[in-house]
Amino acid sequence: MWLFRILLAIDVVAALVVLYFFFIGLADGSVSSFNGALWLGTGATLAGCVCSVFLADELVKSFSGK
Repeated sequence: MWLFRILLAIDVVAALVVLYFFFIGLADGSVSSFNGALWLGTGATLAGCVCSVFLADELVKSFSGK
């Protein structure tokens, strides 16, 4: 259980760093429609990482045999 919490914390910190850079880029105008697709893909990947930790935790609980 502690391993999943550590992985979740790492994923959340990485997502917050990316969100910080995204909003800074919006503020200074460096995020445009040209690289918006790259930001969308990066955000979707980070969201998938965070969701996978939750799903893996539930799968371990379901199939642990306890």
